[in-house]
Amino acid sequence: MEDAPPRHNFQVELKELIAIPNIAERLKTPPKTDKILGPNKNAWCELQHAYGHAIRNCLSLGYQLDELVKSGFLNDYLQEP
Repeated sequence: MEDAPPRHNFQVELKELIAIPNIAERLKTPPKTDKILGPNKNAWCELQHAYGHAIRNCLSLGYQLDELVKSGFLNDYLQEP
């Protein structure tokens, strides 16, 4: 099983962060599906536009944000430790 990506603390909510144009254009959004993508059929993922998990539990988003943090691109959005 793949390790979960590190969690970073941002100054804004994840759904607001992924709506910022210069961040949104760097994120790869998986193809739209009608499948439930996780154990919680009522939880909505704003990145994948699908039910099954909350955005805070989205592995795809977590890995992508971790790469952007490592590259320094998201430094202005990180909360101080």
